Amino acid sequence: MICPLCKNKEGINALESWMMEDINYFIYQCPRCLLQFAFPMKQMSASGYESVEWYGDRWEFKETLNFLKNKKGTLLEIGCGKGFFLKKAMEKGFIVTGIDINSSAIKEAKELGFDRVYPYTLEDFILTNPQKKFDIVCFYHVLEHVENPIDFILKTKKILKKDGYIVFSVPNPDRLAPSLLKRELWDYPPHHLTRWNETSIDFLLTKAGFKKVGYFKEPLSFVKSIEDVGSSLEAFLFSLVKKRDEENSKHLHKRYQWIKTIVKLILKLLLTPIGCFFYLLSKRKGLTGQAVLVIAKPSNQ
Repeated sequence: MICPLCKNKEGINALESWMMEDINYFIYQCPRCLLQFAFPMKQMSASGYESVEWYGDRWEFKETLNFLKNKKGTLLEIGCGKGFFLKKAMEKGFIVTGIDINSSAIKEAKELGFDRVYPYTLEDFILTNPQKKFDIVCFYHVLEHVENPIDFILKTKKILKKDGYIVFSVPNPDRLAPSLLKRELWDYPPHHLTRWNETSIDFLLTKAGFKKVGYFKEPLSFVKSIEDVGSSLEAFLFSLVKKRDEENSKHLHKRYQWIKTIVKLILKLLLTPIGCFFYLLSKRKGLTGQAVLVIAKPSNQ
């Protein structure tokens, strides 16, 4: 086994296995760069994101714009969805462009009035706009989805101006669910192929020729703590169904939707006091929120 980030072959640790869509994935951790990664590194199809991906406001959006408050220029968001962040950035004076492999989300973004949004992969966008450069390139909760993270980061550098910044976020490894309860379903392949921490992010940035400017953890939130408990309960129920139906995994997606409906009902009735308990416990243990925000610039600047 070879680490997809640092190419280390020694001491790769097998953490767990996960069957989904008739593929048996294994989760490994590299002892050198500490990246956790799936094998096979097989990304979800574009059509898959239309049914499972969530788009909305994020803590990272406000933090990004706080950092960029004295800056103006062109901004590209990779994985822009329906344009939630693009709208906020445009209101701050940026000239915005967005791309997303989810064509349905891009269609909705166009209907909302965005004219520079495209149903492209990053590779397609570069081929179509080979001379295009941006002051800011953003990608929120995208890195953990890609099959080749080094290649992806190097491509962002191709479309970044020499004095520009990349701004991105990944799930926080020190969040409530995987630390105290059960890891959320969305943090498994084929949805997420990698799991990042500050060490692995530093390794990635250095290898790609970037210098880290900022590394910020989302603060712990009472409301999101309740959501985390719900996500862990959802994962627990799904694992029970999954064990029973491993030989007939094609039905798992339908059962997953059924479980989500049940969990939402339980959330309304029971999880507020339980969430309060885990919020206080998380606070005591020094855990933080759901995301990490990273800001970097080319290391030659």
